Amino acid sequence: MARHLPQEILCLIANHLQESEASLVPCTRVCRQWQIGFEPLIYSEPIHVFSADGVSKEGCGRSMSLNHFRNVTSGNGLARRSMIRHLNYHIVVPVELPDWQTRKQKGYNLENNVRQNNDIAFQSAIINLFNTLTNWDPDLRISLELALLGREAGKEPYTSDCDIAGDYRYDYKKGRTKSVPVYRADFLDNGASLLPTVACIDRLFFRHGFPSHQIWAGSAMKIAQRCKTLKEITLGLDEYIRPDHIEYIQTRRQGEWVAHPTPEDQLEIDEVEDWEFIICDYEEGNIERPIFDREHFHRTLISLGHAARHMPSLKYMKYVLGHSTTFEFEFQPHGSSGKAEWSIYADYLPDERVADVWKFPLEDQDTSFPPMLIRPTIADWGQHLAGYQGDAKG
Repeated sequence: MARHLPQEILCLIANHLQESEASLVPCTRVCRQWQIGFEPLIYSEPIHVFSADGVSKEGCGRSMSLNHFRNVTSGNGLARRSMIRHLNYHIVVPVELPDWQTRKQKGYNLENNVRQNNDIAFQSAIINLFNTLTNWDPDLRISLELALLGREAGKEPYTSDCDIAGDYRYDYKKGRTKSVPVYRADFLDNGASLLPTVACIDRLFFRHGFPSHQIWAGSAMKIAQRCKTLKEITLGLDEYIRPDHIEYIQTRRQGEWVAHPTPEDQLEIDEVEDWEFIICDYEEGNIERPIFDREHFHRTLISLGHAARHMPSLKYMKYVLGHSTTFEFEFQPHGSSGKAEWSIYADYLPDERVADVWKFPLEDQDTSFPPMLIRPTIADWGQHLAGYQGDAKG
């Protein structure tokens, strides 16, 4: 009797079960007709995929290991690929290393086996996923969300628990030298070169919040480079770092300060003798840096321009500096019209190099409402884009 129900009735049953948060998976085992009727609903919801077996999947809804995911979307399951819209990929690493929860003991080395083993697992997990997706139909479109998951809580060698490791205060002034810097997963030497190109990923998310996605920004960009039809990427870098870990911050950003204090504030900074006091005092330590490093932002916008011209399907681009001094950039092509809008909100003026990459007339920039600087519409963006793509192919 059940196998002869009309599809309309099956849809009503499926929607009712879905609204009541009941599992639809047992329904797929009733008969072939029910499998065909229920699976599109099952796979249209976000699928949680774990890079390794033996991990708790509680609270993750529809979930499976990567091995199982590979099996159910291959052979007789090829049709399921077109049903999938969103993958939450949990990158399982051996040890969970929460931010700012430990302090160093004698003998600690940042290059230790715990971090290295986590990096090995991270690299393997990403490569295995991309090897799985590289053979998918390039006309399919899925969004991918990535985040690290520690198999078990643990610590690095020669460290001890410290629940104030992230604080900067008078009774813990040794945080600069004693607190263990945060862990961010990274590819091993040349490891990213093993990543195949994937054509079916058009949206990429690096889960942000607490805990953070725990993936180094440089590695995130290497992953994005392998998604050749990418239309959207979300990567949050606004995370807590101890203000006395300046060396770590500079290493993570791979550069120097992108904004500087006024000459008057710089004189005060140069005269500071007790930095521990300044760091521990909120008002004293809150130094404004309103002066941009112009060359840094010239180069940033030049790089964004080259990237935009490599992406014919780009719908929208936004870059925001998470800083007390505002710098907001937006770019939006207007589809088949061949036009595009380029705007910026900052006390900043681009130079001729920036204008040349983005193909807007430098002399036409509107500076009448600083710090709001709006650029005119780029009337022939589509033409410039086509020419750039042609040059790249040649």
